[in-house]
Amino acid sequence: MVFSNTQQEQLKEVIDTLLTDVFYSVLLGLDGENSIGNTQQTYKIYDEVGYLISNCGELEASDYQYFHGGKYESSTFASDF
Repeated sequence: MVFSNTQQEQLKEVIDTLLTDVFYSVLLGLDGENSIGNTQQTYKIYDEVGYLISNCGELEASDYQYFHGGKYESSTFASDF
């Protein structure tokens, strides 16, 4: 498929919005604020060394700021089509 420049930009915006919402929903699920599949439960999140990153319910506010409050720089991860 060949897209015009306008269509490419529109597609990038749609994909960016889609991925932002999916990643935010998964993080809410890990935080216990949303279900993943049909299950809603709480998780503790650890880094690769074993240090506790988040106990249940601590990520929602910072997640929202990152994904919906302007802290996320979509141009950093923009791909070329």
